[in-house]
Amino acid sequence: MRKMRSIILAISFIFPASIFGQYYGVENPIAENWSVGINIGVSGLMADVQTDLIGYQGGFYVQKLISPSLDVRLGFDLGSNTGLDVMPSQGFRFNSALNGERDSMRFYDSTMKVFHNYRMSYRQISFLFKWNLNRAFSPTGSEKYDLYALAGISAYFYKTQTNVFDERTGEIYPYESINLADPLGVKYQLKNLLDTSYETLAQQDNLNSTRFGNYIYNPSFVIGFGGRYKLTEDIALGLEGKMQFIGDDLLDGQQFLETNEQSLNNDRPFRVAITLDYTF
Repeated sequence: MRKMRSIILAISFIFPASIFGQYYGVENPIAENWSVGINIGVSGLMADVQTDLIGYQGGFYVQKLISPSLDVRLGFDLGSNTGLDVMPSQGFRFNSALNGERDSMRFYDSTMKVFHNYRMSYRQISFLFKWNLNRAFSPTGSEKYDLYALAGISAYFYKTQTNVFDERTGEIYPYESINLADPLGVKYQLKNLLDTSYETLAQQDNLNSTRFGNYIYNPSFVIGFGGRYKLTEDIALGLEGKMQFIGDDLLDGQQFLETNEQSLNNDRPFRVAITLDYTF
């Protein structure tokens, strides 16, 4: 009898919700807990070109509880990032978007330098598992907060464009006019020199990726962490961050080092967002 009691106590510690009639205020949480949510925040890109940290992202998701501590989430997100290097580069010899696509370009001239820039827009569909860390060890599920980890996969679609020439004149930018002796003012000079057209499609990896029009598709692995707080029984406000691992080094349109050798590091998208969800 004592041995049986020990086994029951051990099971109640590992799977605490399984021996309680109610969990998170409902008789059968697995059957009843569906939720929908929206997220909005900022996105960034760890890449070869210096990325502006304030990119935007937004999306929505549908979520289903499949155990007291585990949810599955289907989501859709979209967003945009921009970047601009403040150091000139000659690492574009094999970058087809900068070298020879227009007759007026002579970027392959080794005496010339460019300031790499890009605008990348993306769409993605993700399937994630959400492990609610505090629920895994909660005896009653009565807490008003959740701390959780995310992991899963996504279908990532992106399009990257670069600002190569002045649309008014049709000529490449006279980067030699940038005064490098004033490193703090280089970005200000570039902003005054460049327009906002991003008229040229950046180099794409057509061999290892799938193309849909001007968009490139690649699968990615997603991990993340977050927290949410219940404002009411049905509505919760949260904050979460996600990082993606994708086998592509052209999200910023540039994959070459200053030596014109290919970079060994793929680009890494990341996002931080505020979430608002409603639980049925």
